[in-house]
Amino acid sequence: DGMYSFFTLAKFLPEGCGFQRYGLGHLLWLAAIGLLTTVLCHYGRKLSKARRLTLARVLAYMQVCLELVRDIYLIAAGGWKWNYLPLHPCSFTILFMALWAAKPSRRLGNILYGFGLVGALAALVFCDWTDQPLWQFQSVYSFQCHGMMVAYILMLLVCGDIRPQGNGMRDCVIYLCAAVPVTMVVNHLLPECNFFFTNTGSEGSPLEILIRIFGTPWWLIAYGTLALVLLALEFLPWKMREKAAAAG
Repeated sequence: DGMYSFFTLAKFLPEGCGFQRYGLGHLLWLAAIGLLTTVLCHYGRKLSKARRLTLARVLAYMQVCLELVRDIYLIAAGGWKWNYLPLHPCSFTILFMALWAAKPSRRLGNILYGFGLVGALAALVFCDWTDQPLWQFQSVYSFQCHGMMVAYILMLLVCGDIRPQGNGMRDCVIYLCAAVPVTMVVNHLLPECNFFFTNTGSEGSPLEILIRIFGTPWWLIAYGTLALVLLALEFLPWKMREKAAAAG
């Protein structure tokens, strides 16, 4: 009958009830996330390092709990799918947020900056949940989750708690070399899954362009190359800063 509630599962949603990518609703969500990030960065700068670490722990552990609550609800309601396994790039980012909060480290900071931040931003800009209503719980959670990643990482970056290293790209590459092969095997065994987008690009993302240009499976080489180039560009300013400091 075309009716649905906030908690209606995706499989029961009527056709055509989703939202438009870059439409007013999408842009309002992005604006709200930008505002939240600005407020959190400003507030974080006023805190002592110890109190900021406490805030980081609250935010990170809260996000882990929200992820668990979402999965428990989906399992109880019969809406859980293999694609909800915590093997998505942003699932790893939530884990790294919690691990960094428990014990801050340069290596985790490099991965959060180099991989987590860009991944969350890309997910928000090229969101792949447009088939769901803007205010349905899965859609709301997707915006909240990725928005929190951006706000969390930028707060720590702006406040100096995360200080990317010039050679920090190495940590990101090691992480990708460990995670991607495993997720590719899972994607092969469970065709409904598309962890790390190695089966196909998300709709509306630049990966679709790579698939059209290079075809299957050669687009994966271009995908990997693009990821390495982006990582190199991310860490280049920090490498130049370190060289300038050493020379001065």
